[in-house]
This record gives sequence, structure tokens and C-alpha cells, in this order.
Amino acid sequence: LGYVEGERLLEPFDAVGWFATGDLGEVDTDGWLHVTGRKDNRFISGGENVQPEAIEAALTALPDVAQAIVVSVSDEEFGQRPVAFVQMVDDTAPDAAALQEALADTLPRFMWPVAMYPWPAHPDGMKPDRRALCAEAERLIQK
Repeated sequence: LGYVEGERLLEPFDAVGWFATGDLGEVDTDGWLHVTGRKDNRFISGGENVQPEAIEAALTALPDVAQAIVVSVSDEEFGQRPVAFVQMVDDTAPDAAALQEALADTLPRFMWPVAMYPWPAHPDGMKPDRRALCAEAERLIQK
């Protein structure tokens, strides 16, 4: 019916009953909906729209990558640039140069992460916090 906030029920539906989730997707030729990301994760880098989930999908398609999450960091020249936190299958630190080379066949260069850091520790079963990782990426990239 909606969201409970305190004693109130919030009904986030528009006039015709749609609920704007912020999810992005596309419908394939068979009529299946594929969620491709979230509108609030998208950022602009050098005038190009960058969807972090597309970079994550390309990274996790690589055989040595177990998990990846991509966030943006500030950049004077391009506005924002992607940074990845990556868990390798063998739990080693990600080799940014090797991963970028592997991405060359699937992603345009503006989508290559400018830095790759080890997967962050977080409580089991919890999704990584993108906002916290943005702050962490900003801190790490300044070093």
C-alpha cells in the first residue's frame, strides 16, 4: 500500500497509480523487463552519461572478478570519473591496469574506472553503502 513512516502511511503513487522507483530498465523483444540500474546512481563524465551498474556488469563478467561496485569521484577536467571497488575470486588486490585492459573489448574508455580498490569490508548479508563508498573513494583518490 505504500511506506510506513511513524504513524503515517505514505502513498508514493502518481495520479494513474504508477510508483516511481528510480529503477532504469529496458524491455527485450520477448517482453521481459531487464533492470539496468538506478537513475540516482548515474553520473556525467566529460559530457557522457555513465551508469555504474553497466561497469559493474562488465567487471563481474570477467572470470577473475567475484564482485564489483562502482561509484563516482570528482574530477576537475571531466566533472566525475568512475572508481571501482573489486573483489577478486582469489581475494588478491585488483590489478587496475589488467582489469582496464580486459574492459577494453566491452566498454568505451570514458567508462573505465580511473582507480580500483579492494572490496570493502561490510557486515555479511549487507549491501555496500554507495554513499559511504563515494566518500571513501574520494579519500583514497586524494592520496
